[in-house]
Amino acid sequence: MMNNLISQAAALGEKINLITQGAAYNESDFSKIAFSELEKSNIKYDINGNELLAYQLNDLSRLAHNKENFSDFPIILFKNDDFIIQALHWYEASTSIHDHRFDGAFKVLKGSSIETTYDFETSDDSSSRTQSGTLVKRRIRHLQVGDTCEINGGNRYIHSLFHIESPSITLIIRTHSKDCYPAQRDYHAPSLSSECFYQIAETNKLAAIINSDAGRLFSFNKEFYQQLFVDLEKFQLIRLIPMLVKKNDNLIKEVLINKYGEHEAAEIIKVTELAHCRRQLNFLRRGITDYESRLIIAVMINSSTRAETVQLLKDVLPNAVFEDEISKVIEYMVKHRWVPITIEGDSIADIITAAVSATTIDEYFTLLVEDFGTEAIETGRKMLEKAWHQLTTDKTISLLWEQ
Repeated sequence: MMNNLISQAAALGEKINLITQGAAYNESDFSKIAFSELEKSNIKYDINGNELLAYQLNDLSRLAHNKENFSDFPIILFKNDDFIIQALHWYEASTSIHDHRFDGAFKVLKGSSIETTYDFETSDDSSSRTQSGTLVKRRIRHLQVGDTCEINGGNRYIHSLFHIESPSITLIIRTHSKDCYPAQRDYHAPSLSSECFYQIAETNKLAAIINSDAGRLFSFNKEFYQQLFVDLEKFQLIRLIPMLVKKNDNLIKEVLINKYGEHEAAEIIKVTELAHCRRQLNFLRRGITDYESRLIIAVMINSSTRAETVQLLKDVLPNAVFEDEISKVIEYMVKHRWVPITIEGDSIADIITAAVSATTIDEYFTLLVEDFGTEAIETGRKMLEKAWHQLTTDKTISLLWEQ
């Protein structure tokens, strides 16, 4: 017997197909139609991995059609010449801030996400691979099972998604990529946008080489950065610089100023600093599995001010009793990712007790020694000193907040 997810998606596809073939149909209405039909549907995610694999292998052309590479594991449930229905599986992926080359809608079937929507105000030529402008946040919301969102192509719907549970699964109904929309774009706070997929593989490969053992060949001096940057366009630089593990920020700034001048160099530096912060927080949440912690990290990444962060945390965690939510999650990440101490079975509240109650770094160390032992604290003392400084000055996430 055909699984309910597959059969319901097929039925939904046939219904929308009938609407789009009708005399009254206007192509510009597709996103509204997809949203309406998805919102009314009671489709459930009730399929296991073996069934998904069998369904996918039954028609290998579905794999070929997944060339756009949306999500960690996209499954095509319906397709025709006009539109496609997919179940998108998100594990550790979080989307960039991006727009789309299609119209449609999506619905959360499993898990939840923090979605942030934006406007991008620019006077640059829309055909340019890199544009300067102003990225303006419109709304942050917590998407949960059953929530449905309309997708309008181009810069009418700019958003990012930070998926909390692993996996989080969405059902998307969308047109194929449309020529009437320019290339899909990424948006880089606070002021740049770039073509999403153009030469991305080449840039990623270059970063991987520099960060690998092969990086020992390089001196990372001024001549190195001049040679590295000479033939790269701006959109490549704003991808590459945040990915560099070994880098000299002062030399990078100097080389960028020589190439672009003070104003453009400052813009690139600000964009790449913010991108690096987002990458670090995304990396730190790997291995953190409890829902509350992942939700807090998602809120931190997507909030612009401390006040906005705390308010959103209160909205999405109404039963929490945090004295200081920000310090709590920073300390959680310090303990789990930065310090060579293994802690198992402790709640967030237990883990940050020392940091909340301590008033000096010496008192902080004393409390940590009581909990984890002298040897562990001596091993990680330098890292803990750095962590204490970050914890008490908010340096870890200050770049993500407007000053």
